[in-house]
Amino acid sequence: MINTEFNNQTSFRLPRKKISSILNFAQKQAKHQGKASVSVAFVDPVVIKKWNKAYRHKNQVTDVLSFVEEQTKAGPKFLGEILVCPEQAKKQAGDYDNTFEQEVLKLVLHGFLHLLGYEHHQEKVAKKMEALEVKILNKFYDKS
Repeated sequence: MINTEFNNQTSFRLPRKKISSILNFAQKQAKHQGKASVSVAFVDPVVIKKWNKAYRHKNQVTDVLSFVEEQTKAGPKFLGEILVCPEQAKKQAGDYDNTFEQEVLKLVLHGFLHLLGYEHHQEKVAKKMEALEVKILNKFYDKS
């Protein structure tokens, strides 16, 4: 089970229950066992651009960033933090034929898969991550 902490630093209304739902669903689909927690922060373009520049050396707004927490043996597992820019999600939702809510869920899921160790820096692993993302989203919407 995933415990989700939210930090909304924007004026956007966000689907917290659905976000928690998709994270718990994704945990099962990705065959990740045990209790864990994640932090999901919704930030404005200025903030996400600063983080993107500091950690990825890209001086531009992005839609989602993930920061994996280094694991220790003690205590419940904190997987890390996901930063999402709702303004960017709103801008790009139409490009993918998504509603704003669908785009936010997709971005949170994408960030969560990074916290579970999935990457897309090489084509082979990118395809694996993308396939899992699509599978989870399709199954999630089928059950909803």
